[in-house]
Amino acid sequence: MNSSYLNMAAGAFLGTVFVVMSVSLVSDALFHAEAPEQEGFVIEVAEAETGDGGGAPQATPIANLLQTADAAAGEASFAKCQACHTVDEGGANRVGPNLWGVVNRPIASHEGFSYSAAMTEFSEGGEVVWDYEHLAGFLAAPRSYIQGTAMSFAGLTREDELANVIAYLRELSNEPAPLPEPVEVAEAPAAEGGEGEAAAAEGSPALAMLADADAANGESIFRRCAACHSAEEGGANRVGPNLWDVVGNPVANNEGFSYSAGMVEYSEGGAKTWEFANLDAFILAPREEVPGTSMSFAGLANDSDRADLLAYLATLSNEPVALPAAGGEAAAAPAEGEEAPAEEAAPAEGEEAAAPAEEAAPADDAAPAQDAAPAEGEAAPAEEGTAPAAEPAEEAAPAEDAAPAEDATEAAPAEDAAAPADEEASAAGGAVALIASADVALGEEVFQECSACHSVDEGGEAIVGPNLWGIVNRDVAGVEGFEYSENFVNYGGEGAVWDYALLDQFLAAPMDEVEGTYMAYPGVVEDDRRAAVIAYLRTLADTPAELPAE
Repeated sequence: MNSSYLNMAAGAFLGTVFVVMSVSLVSDALFHAEAPEQEGFVIEVAEAETGDGGGAPQATPIANLLQTADAAAGEASFAKCQACHTVDEGGANRVGPNLWGVVNRPIASHEGFSYSAAMTEFSEGGEVVWDYEHLAGFLAAPRSYIQGTAMSFAGLTREDELANVIAYLRELSNEPAPLPEPVEVAEAPAAEGGEGEAAAAEGSPALAMLADADAANGESIFRRCAACHSAEEGGANRVGPNLWDVVGNPVANNEGFSYSAGMVEYSEGGAKTWEFANLDAFILAPREEVPGTSMSFAGLANDSDRADLLAYLATLSNEPVALPAAGGEAAAAPAEGEEAPAEEAAPAEGEEAAAPAEEAAPADDAAPAQDAAPAEGEAAPAEEGTAPAAEPAEEAAPAEDAAPAEDATEAAPAEDAAAPADEEASAAGGAVALIASADVALGEEVFQECSACHSVDEGGEAIVGPNLWGIVNRDVAGVEGFEYSENFVNYGGEGAVWDYALLDQFLAAPMDEVEGTYMAYPGVVEDDRRAAVIAYLRTLADTPAELPAE
């Protein structure tokens, strides 16, 4: 390349720069504008008028609530979280991390626990700690406070219970953190329109269907509640109270069961009974009918199913309450006594069943378990906080050996083979031929839904359900020291083992396979997903079993 060409190129470049700069200078001179005193645009809006009630009152600061909090009551409430969190010094992590020393501990910092990405990000590399404000915010509404947390727990909505739980968590230390100084807050004017219990709609479609309701179908629906509630006369309380004679009896009266303050208040000192109307309202929307209930179940929306369930509950008595005549009122005020099906009697549709529990108190470090509802066999992981991984269902139920659960939030024994959640039961047998080519990684991913109730490491402890290491070809109900249900012990006959066919059959429809099992999980309906789970379970051994032929 000769020098004349280089000179031409340089001249062209410099000429272009000169023209651009000249245009810029001329434009500034012609279209000059003064910088605004304040950046942005001011949008005029009319001030919102406050109603006569003056708007919603400001929430009481946690610092003030802690001055009179009852740590003993907090310990009682924390019982909901024990399925996912240990609290003793040096205790093992479960579904969520151990909570000893959680107050003022750096968030997402407990050694050996795998936190969600959201919790890790929230911790800002350990710079953010679980102070009283963060604990209160997280435990009141985990998923709103830390979006993306594994905690599925809905939160502690009652201020007194929230403060009590935090007061209890504060005591989990050799040197408890000092209580915060109370702060002054202006009193907010009381809003007009008092509270009052949710009225039981007299015109409820479910009540109108009661006369022709199918109690047998109601019993089938109730099997989803059996993880938390027993229904036989003299049966033991589980996560929720026994429901024998619930219809027509006083609310919150089951001896030996610890009811939530919300349910106790709802009972009006034992003056209120469980009638068909308020049972219907409670099962439809537990937290609306009984504010402050520990039930995390969202409710049973299907009117026909609700009517069938009520009809079944009415049969749980030596002197059953008569169903109302078609178009008439309930013949004998059913029972308000016993927390309606499941501070929870409702089917497990929404039992917080076990979401992944990361840290204790409500999971994700200080909150009730993402909610970990027991599922005869499964629960989901929770994050940090006091996760009631298994919230007491003021009428809910436990789990058996191997199936997923939700919500929990409650823990119950699970019986022997893990199964994923969110699927409906179907006929078994179609997955065995798919196991040899199944996606083990998918199976492990699906199994995360089960990890709240089952550990899988060699020598791991039983959680809600038994440890599943070496499950393939293991004796049914064969984990030493784990308490199985009677029907589960007899499942498969004498000498039965968890071979591929039996695992496939059970995971497809646990409640159909083992009548009376604590497992409330309906089953894994898709053959390929069921095969993937079984393929993953096969890897849980030093010497995995031989794969079945395709």
